[in-house]
Amino acid sequence: MRTTIRAAFAVAAATALLAAPASASAERGGDRDRGHRASTTIAVAGDIACTPGEQGAPPNGQPNGPDNCQQPQTAELVQSLNPDAVATPGDIQYQFGHYSEFLGSFDPTWGQFKSKIFPAAGNHEWYDQPNGAGYFDYFNGIGAPDGRAGVRSQGYYSVDLSPRWHLITLNSNCTSDNTLITQPVPCGQGSPQERWLRADLAAHRGQCIIAQWHHPLYTSGSNQGGLNDLATQSFWEDLYAGGATMVWNGHDHDYERFAPQDDQGQVDLRRGVREFVLGTGGKSLFSPAPPRPAANSQVFADTTYGVTLFGLHRNSYDWRFYRESVAGNGTFVDQGSARCNRAGRDDNRDARGGRRGPRGLGGAARA
Repeated sequence: MRTTIRAAFAVAAATALLAAPASASAERGGDRDRGHRASTTIAVAGDIACTPGEQGAPPNGQPNGPDNCQQPQTAELVQSLNPDAVATPGDIQYQFGHYSEFLGSFDPTWGQFKSKIFPAAGNHEWYDQPNGAGYFDYFNGIGAPDGRAGVRSQGYYSVDLSPRWHLITLNSNCTSDNTLITQPVPCGQGSPQERWLRADLAAHRGQCIIAQWHHPLYTSGSNQGGLNDLATQSFWEDLYAGGATMVWNGHDHDYERFAPQDDQGQVDLRRGVREFVLGTGGKSLFSPAPPRPAANSQVFADTTYGVTLFGLHRNSYDWRFYRESVAGNGTFVDQGSARCNRAGRDDNRDARGGRRGPRGLGGAARA
């Protein structure tokens, strides 16, 4: 499946739903082409829709915080932003990803964006039997072998968001870490998925690469060190060697932004890949905050539902987290900009043969 989005940049309306911006800065030219209109905007959030009929309740006994099951409110936020595309990095529909659950909860709220959603499968989508059945039926069509969610039973695919930006969606249900996952999709070196990833990267040299999947390798959240989280190391090795720019994940129900890193978790401001954990789509929030943040974590927030809007420019990108306006949802804001790593640039070959482009580092946040 390969698609090109040609919609013009839609300027987000200033509404009561949108938080006031924080100041932002950028290094190494990340802001250089922000005077031009973005060729593509894409709204991103995972961990979205409660089981149909589930009642919203204050999480963790916090009566002054936002209730769970905020998917109607985050859908309204996406609608107000009017992005060209939407990405959902997993756990789109709880509890088991059945087709009936999609129809009862996700579809009446986020379903209005279905024609422009690029989904990734989370563990809750893979709990259906056979694994991913309801997820593929919803996004591809009942029984359809291929479609927006990729090939049935595989769930990995790529699309061109614009002539400059390429999105790779991977399936991080790599191991049977739950008895309900009977058909994992291996992602280790040499697996069909990993070989496909390397081939896709090779075919899109010179573009700005984004990858999304559900389980984050790097996280300060409570899922740190899970089997499927750790299994995505192979993805990182290929993406770093291939000059990717950023990774979008979910799974931990919080917002987190990391400094650009190499495939061993070391800061690399020139060639590193920046990871965002974006599990703020409405299901629930995980708290309290971890006692110690993960290495290279720049921003962490676990008290605020919202959506992150990315503007994809010719040589750079910017991001801004928009919180929904539900009572008790805090004041958290994060925004910034950085340069694209142009995948496969011949003048950025490292000792291991990977081709990488320069990158910028910028951003500011407040809570």
